[in-house]
Amino acid sequence: MEESLPANLRPPKIAGDVTVAPYLESMGARERWRVSFADRIHFLTDRATALRIRALAIASGEKSTYGDVHFIYKCEMGLSAEPLLPFVQWCEAHRQRLEQLTETPDNHTLTFRYRLFRSSICERIGEVLSWLFVPSTMVALVCISLMAVLINLLYRIPSGGASICGAIVIALVGVLFHEFGHTTACVRYRAKQGGIGVGLYWIWPVFFADVRGSWVLTARQRLQVSLGGLYFQSIYVTLLALAGIATGSPTVAVAIYITMLLMGNTLNPVLKYDGYWILSDWLNVTNLHTQIAAHLKALCQPRRSDWRVLVQSRMTLVLAAFTLFALAFSWFVFRSLIAASASTMTELSNAVGSMRHLFVVGSPTHAALATGLIKLGYALLQIAFVVMGLIMFGVRSARAMLSFASTALRKT
Repeated sequence: MEESLPANLRPPKIAGDVTVAPYLESMGARERWRVSFADRIHFLTDRATALRIRALAIASGEKSTYGDVHFIYKCEMGLSAEPLLPFVQWCEAHRQRLEQLTETPDNHTLTFRYRLFRSSICERIGEVLSWLFVPSTMVALVCISLMAVLINLLYRIPSGGASICGAIVIALVGVLFHEFGHTTACVRYRAKQGGIGVGLYWIWPVFFADVRGSWVLTARQRLQVSLGGLYFQSIYVTLLALAGIATGSPTVAVAIYITMLLMGNTLNPVLKYDGYWILSDWLNVTNLHTQIAAHLKALCQPRRSDWRVLVQSRMTLVLAAFTLFALAFSWFVFRSLIAASASTMTELSNAVGSMRHLFVVGSPTHAALATGLIKLGYALLQIAFVVMGLIMFGVRSARAMLSFASTALRKT
């Protein structure tokens, strides 16, 4: 049949590192396969499409023919492989999309990224610390962490005289330890990880661990990767709690408080923090926000025959909790930004008053004038950041709500 094809017809070229594997989901779920390009771009598709793409990537050469590609595909697909002519027709119908797959933009959730630790460094550290993910070790360390934090809270170290800057630095070290928890879990289960860095998410600077390679793992293993950061951070809190009890340092006490606040914040499922991925892995679903919107859409159709089943399903509870959390989080951020606005306006008023006083009392010295200008500039800079935060948070929140509503209310 290959002879019936035009002699100059060549299969689409797919260059780059392409890997495909079954996407391991719960029993009874529709079989899907993961396709990855250089561990940067991932998408799910059916088995036949994934194997067609891999065959095209393997035989992507100047002299390769459709016969070569089809032979590779047939060896992996087995008896369910379609004949050569339908295979060629499928490839030609999708030629442009197939050849542009590796050019797909990296739709990372962070708008800015800078790598701090290469994957090779995280690999070596992960190999040393991977024993921490032995189940019995995890249970023991989590129990010890809870006891240490409880004792620390009962001990009530006074926070007076604490160095806020020192406490923030100590807490940031814990955040870095948090990211190593994610990469170590990947190393433990032999999934690729892309190192650790810093980036910008919405209006907040964040540390991040590139663990998109965990797609190859089972849902339970992916859950451990998602929980790995909080698990390592709980170990770090344990060490801080013991240090606080031993030294009575108020700086350590404040650092523990900040760290626990950060751990609570990262459980937020509204934004794509750890809480989002933990919930996704626990429910064993992809695109959690879209799934929640689709469930809301189904609930808005009470005439459906399965409506009662939908109401009693686990996803309805998730939807209710998610909605309450989203409202509470939005109100908290908005209120914090408004409070920051009021505070910065007070500082600006004080700075302007100080500058006016300098000129009223007489000719100001260079040192006094410089100090006043620095205070005024700092107040103006604070106002600029707060206004920018309000605008970005408002715009992004509106876009997120509109996207969620359009998915939920779109006609079938």
